[in-house]
Amino acid sequence: MRIRAGIVACAVAVLVAVAVPAPAGAAVTRQCGQISFTPDSDDGIFDVRARGVGCRTARRVARAARPLKIVGGSRRYSSRGFTCRGTFDDEGLPTVRWRCTRGSAVVRFERS
Repeated sequence: MRIRAGIVACAVAVLVAVAVPAPAGAAVTRQCGQISFTPDSDDGIFDVRARGVGCRTARRVARAARPLKIVGGSRRYSSRGFTCRGTFDDEGLPTVRWRCTRGSAVVRFERS
């Protein structure tokens, strides 16, 4: 009888935990895919992620990133109210890792 009561108590605890909504401030990070500029090449944007904004906006912000310049070139731009800063990564395929912010919204992606 005690085992059954314990199982019921555990089941109720799990149901309560699942039913309680996430806090209002908790933003979900969305995986928004990739954007290809030249078919069958590495010319594109990869691993687009968005927090506090939809994928459509995130992809538009990412699409505004200029093509990679190995030497020189600005690692900053603005799009749709987002301020974007990039960090060059030359391990493997040369890419720029971008982080764009607008208030609490964040868009991240890699541009090669």
